[in-house]
Amino acid sequence: MQRLDSNFEEQMIAKAIEDEANWDKLPKRLKLYLQSSEEWHKKIKDYCIKNRLRWSESLAKNTCKESDYYDELMRYLRRNSALFPYHLSDYVCRILRVSPFQHYCDMLYEALKDERPYDSIPNFSAADALRVTGIGRNEYIDVLNKCRAKKIMWRINKSFAKDLLPSEPADICIEAWWIINVVNLSQDEIRKLSEEESILVEKVCEDDVARFGEHDPFIVRGLYRRGLVYFDVPVSPDDHFQVLTLEGFVSNQNQNYEDPTEELLYAVFITSSEHATIAELASTLQADFSKLEAAVSLAARLGWAKKRVDPAALLSDPNEPGSPSSDFGDDDPTVALSPVHRPSENQGEPSTSDAPTELPGVVRFAFLVDADLTSYLMMGSLSPAGLKGHAVTLYEAGKLGDSHVIEMCEDLRKVEGTECEGELQHFADHAFSLRHALECLRSGGSGILDDVSFNKENFDNTKKVRVDVVRCESLSGLAAATIQRVFHRDYDVIVSMIPLPSRPAVISSEGGGPVHFGPPSRAATTPWMKLLLYSVAGAGPVSVALIRGQRLRMLPESLSRCYKALVWTWGDGTAAGGPGGKFEGTLVEGGVLLHVVNTLLKHSAVVVQPYSKESFQGGEKAELVTKDIALPLYKPDSAEAHGQALSQAVKELHLNTMGFVRLVSVVSETTTSGSGAPVWQWVPQSIEFGLPLFNTALCKLVCEGVVKCGLFDSDALARHDREMWQLHSKLQDFISDYQADGPVSRLAYSAVQETPSLSEMVLSPGSSTARSISTPLMRRLQSEKGSIDENTMRY
Repeated sequence: MQRLDSNFEEQMIAKAIEDEANWDKLPKRLKLYLQSSEEWHKKIKDYCIKNRLRWSESLAKNTCKESDYYDELMRYLRRNSALFPYHLSDYVCRILRVSPFQHYCDMLYEALKDERPYDSIPNFSAADALRVTGIGRNEYIDVLNKCRAKKIMWRINKSFAKDLLPSEPADICIEAWWIINVVNLSQDEIRKLSEEESILVEKVCEDDVARFGEHDPFIVRGLYRRGLVYFDVPVSPDDHFQVLTLEGFVSNQNQNYEDPTEELLYAVFITSSEHATIAELASTLQADFSKLEAAVSLAARLGWAKKRVDPAALLSDPNEPGSPSSDFGDDDPTVALSPVHRPSENQGEPSTSDAPTELPGVVRFAFLVDADLTSYLMMGSLSPAGLKGHAVTLYEAGKLGDSHVIEMCEDLRKVEGTECEGELQHFADHAFSLRHALECLRSGGSGILDDVSFNKENFDNTKKVRVDVVRCESLSGLAAATIQRVFHRDYDVIVSMIPLPSRPAVISSEGGGPVHFGPPSRAATTPWMKLLLYSVAGAGPVSVALIRGQRLRMLPESLSRCYKALVWTWGDGTAAGGPGGKFEGTLVEGGVLLHVVNTLLKHSAVVVQPYSKESFQGGEKAELVTKDIALPLYKPDSAEAHGQALSQAVKELHLNTMGFVRLVSVVSETTTSGSGAPVWQWVPQSIEFGLPLFNTALCKLVCEGVVKCGLFDSDALARHDREMWQLHSKLQDFISDYQADGPVSRLAYSAVQETPSLSEMVLSPGSSTARSISTPLMRRLQSEKGSIDENTMRY
């Protein structure tokens, strides 16, 4: 309790500092906690330093001298291996005379002196230090080994580690629009300047804006190496930036330090768009513009963001450096495919900065993937093709833009067909499927797919589509409203991969936002979707649904004699249904099923499907006999070919979407052969929405259906959105009726047993109910209900 109170007090202190409150106006509770005004001033100073605030614009100016504040700030940053405060360069570089090169050399020395591992340096600090000093992971380890080789001398005096660090900064990439600034030069430094350097320094001091591209680069670089000039990377509200491949990014694992600039920079990577201005980005993130400016400026310094600059404006208008060009470098012809615009409640209101940037004739796709896919792309057998750089960018930045997607498709094409051993081949299949999925999206669902001999009629090859790949885990750090704004601003269509264990908090909402080819709701990723499928199809495997909190003393008859069983948990809807994060469920041996089910019931409701030994094939590593039917079904009789149950499900649930239905082979309860042998039939087991990447052949079939059905045509997109909303509503109604306290469950339990509270629901679609029930609500229930007495189950 004392710790909770302390945290609350610290939150109150932060709020008071942000509100610029003085000691006299603090609440009595805070005064008692701080005890003195000196402690309050110390809290102010620490808060301002941790947030890298400018002295003149914060309460720190009332607590300490400017020079003392910045001296302590730099000591704090060195001690924590933090980024150089570029947004404070006008004081730190010009007056304090601490350059980024000096800061990072001191930072590396502190790490070497304490013999800290390289992984202890934060990612962005390590990347910037590599850019400025040339010291990366290998160089750092080499210097540390040389220091340790001195043994006794290293233990006594560690200052000689400075001699092993570089004496001048490395050559960095400097853009033409960067602004040159001169530090406060001493008389001795002025006397040592050459004539050309003196002229340049005088001109830079006289000009309001001195761009690097307007001066002799060799002279400027010479001054930079001696720490006599520093650079500003200007960012204005109307600027456009494009996130590039994260070349030179350093992935360190032991991160125990948080930097507000780094946190904002990760948000910038995932939410930025080359077609959105910095002002629109600030509105999307609901971020302070000055902080966002510092983050975007840092990304440009590191070479991970490129400013869209009009070269003519660079030379003709010195008052507006780096004005964005009206030509983004791509031809955007008028095309047949156009974005889908759906009515919303605010249709009559004027547009705001959150409104999507209009690109006439361009349909914008987002393909949602997860972090596992990035690890597959970085496998040793695939990385030589250049995929590693794309994988690192996708993992760290959270997004690959359209131009990088094109490059990645080319790299994937080079490695397709690579043979891997064992489980690695399953991982490689994800990479191979990715290329087919991306090219299907990039064609707008109308192009000729490789290795597929078909084409849509009247294909218009002028169709213009942009495809971004987005890692959904990167969205988890954003507020749900922010995710919705990003999707609404940047995309017309969103496609989810299968499997996708971690889904964004918000994908789309009724009345607005992009069309989503994926689960229509979070509930669609839980076992509720399976139960709805069985109810609609009138067929399915025997399924036992158990409520969380129950505990079985023994397995019910439907489970007691099974060879193996598939188990799904409900969870919170943010992950796959299997206990191990598997969308296909977790296979459990019959001998340990009771223990597994009781363990899972402590945390979640479960659905258990029992199977006999005959349902498996494949020897020791036997697998359940299943087959996946790709969606959409583009042949008129394709649904009937796989059974009446599938045909009924496709019709009732409007499954003209991306995904697949998994069928499982079970023993027919109504038909027997003349020889007495069991008769097997295919029944639906589950349905998944999106583009499957785990099976290349299945992925190709889904892409083929997309093209044949014209799933990305304007009319088809609007129809799909309506049908998915209908499915969402149908699923919600089903859940309301069949949940533990729903009307169907209450009536069903009361009809077949005397004690409704002690019950098990055994779903065997197609069978009759225990007795005839005449109410319309109960006629919807096509399941067999059985009861479990108190000897079997307890709460």
